[in-house]
Amino acid sequence: MCGVFAKSYIKHGLILKGNNMNFSYIENLGEGDFKITSLPIQVQTVPIFGMSVKYFNDDGNLDVLMVGNDFGNEV
Repeated sequence: MCGVFAKSYIKHGLILKGNNMNFSYIENLGEGDFKITSLPIQVQTVPIFGMSVKYFNDDGNLDVLMVGNDFGNEV
C-alpha cells in the first residue's frame, strides 16, 4: 500500500483492483452472460453526470442521452 493506512488496519482487509477504467455499458445477454462494451472516445474525455435511456427518435432502437460538463446554475 502507499502508506495511507497502517499495516495493522489492512491486514484482514479486502483489497480490490480495477481493471477497466473506461465508461462502458453492460449488455445482459441472458442466462448469466454479460457483454461489456466501452463507449466511444468522445465520451471517455468528459465526466458523465447523468444518463437517460429512451426512444428519442423513431428508429425503433433505444437511445442513450448523456449529460457531461454540467455547470448547473452559474451566476
